[in-house]
Amino acid sequence: HHTTVDLKAPQSTTASDDKPPLREKWGRNIEFLLSCVALSVGFGNVWRFPYTAFKNGGGAFVIPYLIVLFIIGRPIYYLEMVLGQFSNRGCVKVYDLAPAMRGIGVGQTVAIFTVITYYASVLAVTLRYLVASFNPELPWAKCDPTWPDCVDSSRLGSIALGPNVTQPKTSADLYFRKTVMHAADSLDDGLGYPDWRLALCLVASWICIVGILIKGIKSSGKVSYFLAIFPYIIIAVLLVRSLTLEGAWTGIKYFFEPQWDKLLTIEVWYEAVTQCFFSLTICFGGLIVYSSFNDFSNNIYRHALIITSLDTVTSLVAGCVVFGVIGHLAHVTGQSDISKVVQSGPALTFITYPDTIAKFDFLPQFFSVLFFFMLFLLGIGTLIGIVTSVITAIHDQRPDIARWKIVISVGLAGFCIGLVYITPVRAFGKSFSTERTLILTFFYFVAQNKGGLIILELLDYYGATLVTITLAVFELLTFAWIYGVNRVCKDIEFMLGIKTGLFWRVCWGIVTPITVLFILLVSLVQYKPQNVPLGYNALGWCLYAFAVLQLPCWAVYAILQKQGLVWWDRCKAVLRPMADWGPEDPTKRSEYGTFIEEYKQQSVTNRTGNLVEKHTNCITIGIASPTTPVREKWTSNIEFTLSCIAYSVGFGNIWKFPYTALDNGGGAFLIPYLVVLFLIGRPLYYLEMAMGQFCSRGCVKIYDMAPAMRGVGVGQSVAMVVAMSYYTPILAITLRYLLLSFSSELPWSKCDHSWSRCINSDFRGYANVTNGLAEDRRNVSAELYFTLEGSLEGIKFFLTPKWESLFSAKVWMEAVTQCFFSLSICFGGIIAYSSFNNFSNNVYRDAMIISWLDTFTSIVVGCIVFGVLGNLAHVTHRTSIQDIVREGPGLTFMAYPDAIAKFEYCPQLFSVLFFLMFFIVGIGSNLGAITSVITAIRDRCPTVENWKIVMGVSVSMFCISVVYLTPGGLDLLDVLDTYGAKYVTLTLALFEILTFAWIYGVDRVCRDIKFMLQIETGLFWRICWGIIAPLLVGVILIVSFVDYVPLNVPAEYNVAGWILYTIAILQLPLWAGYAIMTQDEKGCRRAWNTAFQPSTTWGPENELTRDQYNKMESKRSLFTATPARHCASTTTTSITQLTIDGSVAPEVNTREPHEPKEREKWGRGIEFLLSCIALSVGFGNIWRFPYTAMQNGGGAFLIPYLIVLLLVGRPLYYLEMVMGQFASRGCIKVFDVAPLMRGVGVGQTLALLLILGYYAAVLSVSVRYFVASFVSPL
Repeated sequence: HHTTVDLKAPQSTTASDDKPPLREKWGRNIEFLLSCVALSVGFGNVWRFPYTAFKNGGGAFVIPYLIVLFIIGRPIYYLEMVLGQFSNRGCVKVYDLAPAMRGIGVGQTVAIFTVITYYASVLAVTLRYLVASFNPELPWAKCDPTWPDCVDSSRLGSIALGPNVTQPKTSADLYFRKTVMHAADSLDDGLGYPDWRLALCLVASWICIVGILIKGIKSSGKVSYFLAIFPYIIIAVLLVRSLTLEGAWTGIKYFFEPQWDKLLTIEVWYEAVTQCFFSLTICFGGLIVYSSFNDFSNNIYRHALIITSLDTVTSLVAGCVVFGVIGHLAHVTGQSDISKVVQSGPALTFITYPDTIAKFDFLPQFFSVLFFFMLFLLGIGTLIGIVTSVITAIHDQRPDIARWKIVISVGLAGFCIGLVYITPVRAFGKSFSTERTLILTFFYFVAQNKGGLIILELLDYYGATLVTITLAVFELLTFAWIYGVNRVCKDIEFMLGIKTGLFWRVCWGIVTPITVLFILLVSLVQYKPQNVPLGYNALGWCLYAFAVLQLPCWAVYAILQKQGLVWWDRCKAVLRPMADWGPEDPTKRSEYGTFIEEYKQQSVTNRTGNLVEKHTNCITIGIASPTTPVREKWTSNIEFTLSCIAYSVGFGNIWKFPYTALDNGGGAFLIPYLVVLFLIGRPLYYLEMAMGQFCSRGCVKIYDMAPAMRGVGVGQSVAMVVAMSYYTPILAITLRYLLLSFSSELPWSKCDHSWSRCINSDFRGYANVTNGLAEDRRNVSAELYFTLEGSLEGIKFFLTPKWESLFSAKVWMEAVTQCFFSLSICFGGIIAYSSFNNFSNNVYRDAMIISWLDTFTSIVVGCIVFGVLGNLAHVTHRTSIQDIVREGPGLTFMAYPDAIAKFEYCPQLFSVLFFLMFFIVGIGSNLGAITSVITAIRDRCPTVENWKIVMGVSVSMFCISVVYLTPGGLDLLDVLDTYGAKYVTLTLALFEILTFAWIYGVDRVCRDIKFMLQIETGLFWRICWGIIAPLLVGVILIVSFVDYVPLNVPAEYNVAGWILYTIAILQLPLWAGYAIMTQDEKGCRRAWNTAFQPSTTWGPENELTRDQYNKMESKRSLFTATPARHCASTTTTSITQLTIDGSVAPEVNTREPHEPKEREKWGRGIEFLLSCIALSVGFGNIWRFPYTAMQNGGGAFLIPYLIVLLLVGRPLYYLEMVMGQFASRGCIKVFDVAPLMRGVGVGQTLALLLILGYYAAVLSVSVRYFVASFVSPL
């Protein structure tokens, strides 16, 4: 992410008076460290973590907590420290980096003030207990004579209760409710005044806070030595004491005893995230504020690691102390079940713990003083931090107001609101009860304290928890996506002089925001109103809305403040850093501005691609570098690789391959599949990669190599549109299932009353239809969770070869089509992705990795799918798995959910995992398909802004995709998939291979690869590209037409399918005619020959590299020229002739053609690799391959599949990569190699658009299932 920043000119260093006053700083770095420790280690570590861990798996809870700490807690902690120290701004002012997002800081300040109001009241109660602990006898150790049904807390032993006898309460319980809080049984007697003792304690607490903060950060830094260190001394004393108590080890064992089954529930991970947020105090603004007072070069990386580790250790030690004491309490009261004496939150602190201390036989007052003094210090330390955040937010906005005035004002406001929490219910007369209001009820619930401070919990949930997690999502999006991870890393490098590792980049940019967003969605999906009157939940939502609405309100305000710009430019401007963004010191800020400009220049230089230093002998030194911008590139090579993986591994691997393999010989299907992969798949994959990278053109523009063939790219775009049209609805359905999977019971596990002849999917048995009764064959054996019974039988059924199927032409046809759809070759996506590569990226390596990974994914997915189906057959007592296998969407949305619903343990978890995986692979495939279409359009219309094309394609696809979500949409999906994708792709694949290998020429392709990668192309690739791949594809295409059987749909549907096929294929002759007609040649024959020659701008995107390439080709043409091969007279400026392999040498361009903008590139090579993976691995791997393999020989299907993969798939994959990377053109523009064939690319684009339509529909169904997976039961 790169953001434009306008920096003010640095102020004169001589005019010191003009400089704004620098922010006050910590006295020493250790003060900052200890203050952060005091801020993070608070009440949450003492009363929240032990109970949360115990409730969510005991010792097993530590595993998800540490994982969450590692991927969420630490990254956010470090990120907030970085931005606070770098900018020297508070939690509101820090959003000068994107003024439109300033509402996040304001909302966080609202949340913090909400916390302050009740934190101070809890602190007052703590101080009340601390003072009471100095009495000769603890006042809660004995019952007051006025307390009925009371038992002394100092009493040892259990109480025998007779029948119909009410459980008595301990004196510690009643002391808290009656003496401290003065709670009454009803509101009938009205409200009284605040308890004067608690009011004095509240005053004393605020005096301590105001007194520490009145002098600013200097005074609070000095106090941090005591506030951070002394509590650990007390904790150590209490730990030793708790470990020496009788029964303590039983309690600690109970605390750490793991309950492994709870790790598989969503609630545990949700609790781990929320505990991590509140334990570390992240996304509240306090860390940003504390860091803003640091020296610019302070090593906060070290501090972040120290504090996060120390906070976790403190929580574990506090858990040992608390449960050691609780174990002792259970021991002395004779209670065998410790869970009966465990309480959460304030009740643990003010009831359970005092009750236990009262039973100490040695100095209970001493340990009571220690405990409550420790708690008081922890509360003071946390309050100082969060109050400082509010004060700083105000002072940053109004620096003209004296700081001490802000401190006192915040203190008075906090005190007045805090009185609400300590207001008791007292007698005022019966007449008052007739005039109840919401405020009276509010006071009542504050005072009543049934099960804890109810209003405290209400405000904590709505005003703190929900607000914080919601704003945390936007905070991460702002820092990592709008401002940019790369920009943050450069800031760290400028500030600390250290490089930021890949772990932090991945966490900030991907893992952390996605995880926090997921937790937010789960919390909203599983929302249950608090156990208070409805009006209070409404009040809580109002508080939540008030805090969150700060974001849009301040965004609109920021936009309106930008004058003199059009609306869209205003929106973009308020998402950029302000002019004075950066270090507060003017000198540093000036240096930072220079640093960022150098970084931007370096980025631009890197994106222009390598100028091929290896060929310096062919270029004149001193030629000026090109000034025209080049195509955008991947940030790193790994991005390209992963993108290709995401593109290739998709729906086809999940739902098509398993069924295809089973339907075509089972394990035997792997033989033709691997043969096809070896002879067709990999060569084509490599070819597309190489050509796309070489020319930096999309799937249409790449046919500049032969403009007459540009219709191939257009047709491929049509096919891709078809695929997009149904891929997205499938994705929507997937998301639906994913969200539903979070339900406590999967919604499809039970029959609806309106469904006739329905059997619950969670029914484990079979329906005995002979007598109309369903006989339950429930298996009650103790099976291992991850080893489903019958799964091995399903896998065996999948892989068992049917050798006779190898002699069927249908099996080999299925292997070829599966290879095409699995690798996503001949759709244009690989060419488009490769066109964003740097010129020298090693696409050969990428093609090998991705094609093998895609095959491996298909086989693994097949084992998973048929393992689950084997279990389904086992629990339903069916002898034939064939009876329950479904093809395509039926496998994903019927058979698999039916099997999951029968899981005995946590079906929701596996439903969520399956549909989340399905949704992700669908997104990856859709991104590749849409990128191909967008690239084809941008190559033709480079002046149109990218976002307009994206929005136009997305809106169009949405409108088309809605059709697939109608009741008859799945039938239409099959029609378009068959005619608009399968037949179109196979036909255009043949013309694509003929264009690349015969018209442009295999030798020419190999020379391009050598020029680009400095590697020789082996004989295997030459034979595959030139002979085997086109021959096999041609045979398969002919067989598919010979064996054509209309789909089992109304006749008009088949007619519509053939019309769609015709539209895509007609792009080839139409664009060929257009290319011939637009040639400036006299005579039809010359125009025909020229239309099959590369266009004048063909070659590498970079001007210097292309000039070098043209000189190399011109020299070769001179040496290989023969009289018989001259197409026209050779002039001093132009050589137009056919080479030995039939390819055409480029003309030496004497004109100055209009150069388009240089193509954007992948950020890194890994981006290209991962994108190709996401493109290739998709729906086809999940639902098509397993079924195809099963239907075509099972395990035997792998033989033809691998043969096709090796002879067709990989060569085509490599070829498309080569052409895309070489030419930097899309799937239409790449046919500049032979403009006559440009219609191939146009047809492919149209097919692609159709595919996108139904892909989106499948995606929407996946989303539907994903949502449903959160429901209990399914």
